Amino acid sequence: VGYFKSVNVYAVRSSDDENLGENYRDVYIEVEEKSTGSASLFMGFSSTDDVYGGLDLTEQNFNIAGFYTPAKGCGSRFRGGGEFLHLRGTLGQSQNNVLVSWMQPYFFDSLWRFGVELSRTGSELQNNTNVITYGGSVTAGYPLSNFWSAGMRQRLRHAKDNLYIEPYDNSENAANSVRQQKDLLDQSGLVSAFSGNINYDSTDNAYKPHRGWRSYFEAEVAGVGGSYDFLKLSYLNSLYFPLWTKATFRLRGDFRFIVPFGKTSVQTVPYSERLMLGGENTVRAYKPFRLGPAVQIQDGAGNEHNTSTPEGGVSSGMLSFEINQEIFRMLDVFAFFDVGTVTLGTFQLHDIRPTAGGGVRIDIGNRNPIMFGWGAPLVRADRHNGKWQKFFFAMGGQF
Repeated sequence: VGYFKSVNVYAVRSSDDENLGENYRDVYIEVEEKSTGSASLFMGFSSTDDVYGGLDLTEQNFNIAGFYTPAKGCGSRFRGGGEFLHLRGTLGQSQNNVLVSWMQPYFFDSLWRFGVELSRTGSELQNNTNVITYGGSVTAGYPLSNFWSAGMRQRLRHAKDNLYIEPYDNSENAANSVRQQKDLLDQSGLVSAFSGNINYDSTDNAYKPHRGWRSYFEAEVAGVGGSYDFLKLSYLNSLYFPLWTKATFRLRGDFRFIVPFGKTSVQTVPYSERLMLGGENTVRAYKPFRLGPAVQIQDGAGNEHNTSTPEGGVSSGMLSFEINQEIFRMLDVFAFFDVGTVTLGTFQLHDIRPTAGGGVRIDIGNRNPIMFGWGAPLVRADRHNGKWQKFFFAMGGQF
């Protein structure tokens, strides 16, 4: 369970065992406890959020019953329950987040996992947007086998989405166009959704796999209460194959779809729920969230012009092919070929955008690698419309 530095088990025959026969012994178990909590500051840089930092607190042997247990020792009453508590606060140039999560991995001494999460997020990562959300969720899961697990989740999320789009010119027609777009995309309200998921994981290493398959499917329905009605489907896969000495091939395929119904249409799906791609964690060589349709405005003559603000979509798909070669323990090099698309059509994947490039990962310890990469869109037009992120990087650490 990860709570002890060492465990010694041995059998001893005592005088009390003489009447029981030769096959009976007393079994002694000696354990030495280890620290199960951690507190760390972290900071870093990325091409998505520039400079960021924060505080992370974790306790893997938390006891929530300590809140109503008579105080014997200030800290001891909050330990020993076998629960997982995670507190995290992040402050960045473009986003700030607060997360509190608690999980009981053996709910009522069963194999059921039960958890609660509360969060507050503020993001200005997309150009000319300010998205603020408050939310919470209750989750439950059960391991079906060594590789398979299933779960369910009920979540509530209140979002306030604001866009700040300057008109193309100062004409009245252009100003009206901007107001229409703001009415279309400035969606504020409550999302109440229930989901079920199934997960398969046969990888040989949780942090740096060399072989195996991770697959995750989730179906979520929003509309039991709340302001919006939609179905969200997610099917995410990563396959790992060893090629030669210390070389791994990864095939990643992610597909997500939103199907609005009832009082919600494609145009009124909340901005904070829409699907977006781009950045160093999805389709590399595109700026974060910039792959896909952009918000359009009109000039005085009625001509439409794209802005730098992503509109998001209700269908997204991506495939990624990557070869990773370990040079030595702290240094890897990689080459990639990514393709992706985001559309406003339900179950429509078209206008595919491919990219290619490579980079290096440097692991300085504590599983916080530094990544530097270079890539280019293979559609030449996207290299000249402000969507190209020629260099991408991410780095961070804890101390």
